[in-house]
Formats: sequence, C-alpha cells, structure tokens
Amino acid sequence: MNKKLSALLAAMIIMVFVGTAHAGWVLERTESDGKRTAGSKILLDKGLLRSDTDAMPVSVVFDWNRDKMYTLFHAKKMYMEQKLSVMSEQLKAQAKMMSQKEGDPKVEVKQTEETQKISGFNCKKNVILENGKPIMEMWVTDELKDTGLMETFNRFFDITGVKSGGGDAILKGMKAGSENGFAMKMVTEARGQMPKITIVYSRIESQKLPVDTFLPPKGYKVFNMQQMMQQMVPNKQPKQLPPMTPPPVKKK
Repeated sequence: MNKKLSALLAAMIIMVFVGTAHAGWVLERTESDGKRTAGSKILLDKGLLRSDTDAMPVSVVFDWNRDKMYTLFHAKKMYMEQKLSVMSEQLKAQAKMMSQKEGDPKVEVKQTEETQKISGFNCKKNVILENGKPIMEMWVTDELKDTGLMETFNRFFDITGVKSGGGDAILKGMKAGSENGFAMKMVTEARGQMPKITIVYSRIESQKLPVDTFLPPKGYKVFNMQQMMQQMVPNKQPKQLPPMTPPPVKKK
C-alpha cells in the first residue's frame, strides 16, 4: 500500500510540475508619451503570443508552432492570416536595407547598481548607448529567467531581423539589454519626431490559458490583404465627367 501511495504521490508531483512548466502567462502593461497613456495585454504560451490593445478593436496572434500570424478585427468579426516566416523575411530585408542606408550604429549596454522594485520584482537599471549616447534605460529583473517566459517573448527579435544584425538601434538595445533578464520598465529618449516613451509592466502572472486563446474566434470570417485594403478605402464610383469636346450638333 505504501508503495502504491508513494507512486501516486510521485505521479501527482510530476503532473503539477509539468502543468506549471507549460503554464501560460498574462502580462499587462501601460505605454505613455507624457500626454497620452494606453494599456495593453499580452498572453503567452510555448511558441504562442497574443497582443490586445485597449484603445484598438484589433488583436494580433503569433503562432511559431504553426508558422501563422493572425490579425483579428473584432468590430467586423473578420481575421487575416499570414505566414509568419514570409513576413519575417520581409522585415529582415527591410532591416538590412535600413542598416545599409543609415549605417550600423554601435549599441552598448551599461549595467548599473541602481535598483528599483517594479510590480513586485527586483530590478536593476541598464543604460543603452548608441555610439556612446544614451538612448534608453531598461529596468531588468532576473527573477523570471527560468520560467520560459523570456524565450517566447524574445522571439520578436527573430521576426524583426535584430537577431541577425539589422534593425533600429532601439530594437537592438532592447535585445542587448534583455539578454540577462526581463525588462519590467523601459524609457526611450525623444528622437526626432518621436517623443519620450515609458513602458511599464504592471502585472506578470502565470496562468493556464484556453487553447482557443491563440486562434481566430468561431464565427470570424477570413479575408486577404486585398480585401483589407478595400475595407480601408471606400469603394465609391467616380462621378461621370463631361466629355473633353462637345458632341456634334445633329442637322435637322
């Protein structure tokens, strides 16, 4: 009986451990430029990511397991489906062209001993430098390193081409600054027409997510890029213009 009980307890422990290891994540964050503030929610699972923004009736789903990207338009109950690998190659090509056109800036991470507790996590401040000039500060925690959260979240760098060496200095800095931890807070300096932006994660919680979280909802109809452009541009018939020359006068 004791052996059976021990085996049952061992099986339960394994089940709990596996369930925890593969649990999803719910992240809530706010973005502010000093005048406006917007909230968003990010849902993560192994190889899956969904982003919902409060101010927009649109959600974006990345599914690396099936090489799919879904853009969900909730107001019209429609969605667009793309191949993630194709979109990634396009973005990588754009990043490469940008690097060739604007040069390849030297991006460095300066680690400091300055600390701050953000949303319950102990964080250290990293300063991101572009050619020696500060462009962003990141408050990074190492308390989420072994959760699997960072691995899925950081796959964005694969899509944008930053991992292969291209892309904007801010994205490069985000990648470099988050290699040793998760960035709970980021503050970018104002650049050109871009204002100073602050991003703060107010909630990070492990949670089991339903399977259909990362799929188009039932009843949503699929449409393609051409149909989307038609939705964005009103399809109005042009008015009949008068002829360049008057018609000939008929003789009586």
